[in-house]
Parts: sequence; structure tokens; C-alpha cells
Amino acid sequence: MDRLFFMFKAISAAVIGVGLLIGATMRPGQRDFLRASIVVSGQVVRLNAGGYYPRIEFVTKAGE
Repeated sequence: MDRLFFMFKAISAAVIGVGLLIGATMRPGQRDFLRASIVVSGQVVRLNAGGYYPRIEFVTKAGE
């Protein structure tokens, strides 16, 4: 009986783990954002609230 319970727990954990892994990789909103994003260089000019909210200055591809 203990062996059956252990197998049930192991299989349940594996199923939950696979489900979470699939859920983490299937985020269409994040994928769309990364496809539409453009990378530019920036520089941290000030740290606000103890470093949790850095102020970053950058120039866009359009020069703004």
C-alpha cells in the first residue's frame, strides 16, 4: 500500500511538472512582445528607492 501511494505521488509530481513546463513556454503575449521589440543601448543615470527603480536614459532608433 505504501509503495502504491509513493508511485501515485511520483506520477502526480511528474504530471504537474510537465504541465508547468509547457505552460511556461507557451506564453503568446511574451513571444509577441519579444518579436516586436527593438534593442537599443541605455545607461542607468539614477537609482531610485534603494535601487529597485533605476532611471534609464536611451535614444530610440528614430533618434528620440
